[in-house]
Amino acid sequence: MDPIGSDTNRYIMEAAERADKVVVAWGEFGATYHQRVDDVLKLLIAHAQPLALPLQCLGKTQNGCPRHPLYLARSTPLVPYDHQETRASANIMIDSLKQAFDYAAQQPEAIQASIAALIMKALDQNGADSQDT
Repeated sequence: MDPIGSDTNRYIMEAAERADKVVVAWGEFGATYHQRVDDVLKLLIAHAQPLALPLQCLGKTQNGCPRHPLYLARSTPLVPYDHQETRASANIMIDSLKQAFDYAAQQPEAIQASIAALIMKALDQNGADSQDT
């Protein structure tokens, strides 16, 4: 099963061809699908550059990803989007996640101890809360 769908790129391009603005807005977690982000950006840039349409976004996250509109005010202004800057930020985030997973794989006892400590803390806090009532 194709999670993207066989016609999705065609629909993106059809929408972009009718548009007078090209706005990207996949949010922080979209960067984890960086290959798909790259593929869509290639499509959009191919459309936007010949028509002199700059890519725009609703601001950027701390990691440089274009903000998703879900938690933004309707009045949020569009700003230019630099896909090269976002690519660098996404690579840094992905490298950090890989390092964290590698560390966790090499230190299972330490990770289990940390999880156990967090569970105990939560249970202790829950017990203190129930005694207060």
